Amino acid sequence: MPSKWKSGGKKRRQNSKVTAKSATTQISEKKVMVAESAVKMEKWWRKTPLKQ
Repeated sequence: MPSKWKSGGKKRRQNSKVTAKSATTQISEKKVMVAESAVKMEKWWRKTPLKQ
């Protein structure tokens, strides 16, 4: 039992590090997505005439 608990603790620590890294990457990805969508919207607005 104790050996299993130790391995579980190690896995948990590694996972917390991975989640922290993935969180930062997710934020950067979201920023990129927002930027891309903004560019697409700008292009769409330029394409479509203002008078509707």
